[in-house]
Amino acid sequence: MSDIAPRKFKVPQVPDLPDEVIFVIFSMCDPLTIQAAKSTSRYWKEKLSSYEFVSTISEKLIPLGCSIYAHFGFARTNMATSDWVMKMDPLTGEQSEFLLPFLVINRGWYRIVGVDNGVFCVRYSSFGISSHLLVWNPTTYSSRVIPDPPRHYCKDCSYLYSFAHFPNSINYAVVHIFKQTPDSPCWKLAMYLSLERNWVVKMECPTFVRRLDPCYASLNGVLYWLHWNMEDIDSNPPYIICFCLTSPSFRQISLPARMRAHCHSLLIKDNKLCVNANDHTMQAYRSTFWQANNIHDQPTWSRLYSYNGYGTHYLPASIIDDEIIQVM
Repeated sequence: MSDIAPRKFKVPQVPDLPDEVIFVIFSMCDPLTIQAAKSTSRYWKEKLSSYEFVSTISEKLIPLGCSIYAHFGFARTNMATSDWVMKMDPLTGEQSEFLLPFLVINRGWYRIVGVDNGVFCVRYSSFGISSHLLVWNPTTYSSRVIPDPPRHYCKDCSYLYSFAHFPNSINYAVVHIFKQTPDSPCWKLAMYLSLERNWVVKMECPTFVRRLDPCYASLNGVLYWLHWNMEDIDSNPPYIICFCLTSPSFRQISLPARMRAHCHSLLIKDNKLCVNANDHTMQAYRSTFWQANNIHDQPTWSRLYSYNGYGTHYLPASIIDDEIIQVM
């Protein structure tokens, strides 16, 4: 890939065009054409990766529709899974196979760490021995393989991964929270930055960072996890742990007593953090959705709505506008 900008021909037929005109021209192209142009030189890669152009092309592509990627599966052993991903059109219901860009054989496995801005982060192993992290854009088919930290740490220790983009940026981070030894009293954090192409942030987590729910939510460059202890929920009530990618720093958010339930989950609705609180008996449950306001300062909580149902105490639910899609 060349560092030299394309030569500008000083003839009337091919005038020098300002960036605004170039962005308008490329905004009429499909994502594959844009990706091909970016690969010709570093000059075009930087120009077509700018925030101004990415914002322009995003506004054009979003109204064209979306696809739902559903991940199904369960763990057979620590070194193998039974997983598959389906791609579904939300308007027609048409389903098609979704092929991930790596090979997984008998002893292989994979986990989807997260999806943000349409980009997938997947942890996988082709042969069940060494693992890798893959960041992949299914629209442009561009990908990057990242070295997996457990190669350098204790593989038998507890750990979790999260994935998110920086606010107003195409750059992303992969956050790895782990214990260095099984009997270690504290957790540590390592963060991979796409701009540096390396794990450049390593720090010790505060004492309140423990017993994190592997499921997380991300919003404007901040990651959110739930901390709760099912065995001692009365004397050790749940709270939310925040990690800001730009600081980087942790923060703890307490949940009011009226929001406490048997189990909780996090989600994003209308660009705000929400908590789903579930109370249950053996045959029925009650779900209440709470929305956080002023989440970066002194958060206050407002109740959106509640609903009752029959079934297990936890039913995966996603909110799209004011509709609830339940997968049972």
